[in-house]
Amino acid sequence: MEKIYNSLLFKNDMLISNEKTLYDKNTIKKLKERKYETYTVKDYEEGRLDIIIYRYYGKFDYNLKYIIKVLNNITDEFSQIKAGMVLSMPDSDAEGYIYSIV
Repeated sequence: MEKIYNSLLFKNDMLISNEKTLYDKNTIKKLKERKYETYTVKDYEEGRLDIIIYRYYGKFDYNLKYIIKVLNNITDEFSQIKAGMVLSMPDSDAEGYIYSIV
């Protein structure tokens, strides 16, 4: 399966950006096996993953954005993120965890 959004490409369960593999199948599998807190999307946050990340973490981080998209199988945040949707939210150290398993 291949889906393209902005400069991200989901292909064969890998996340690729600008010809560089960000997360391979094994990393994604390990990420999805972890337990996460959840966040319920509010009406005014529909399609706005940037706002959700800022509200949840108190800052915006592209790496967390990619991880959240992978965990929640989101390829197009603008059309897929709807009010009431429950998102799996990694802790702010998720990036460190990824580097430890890659």
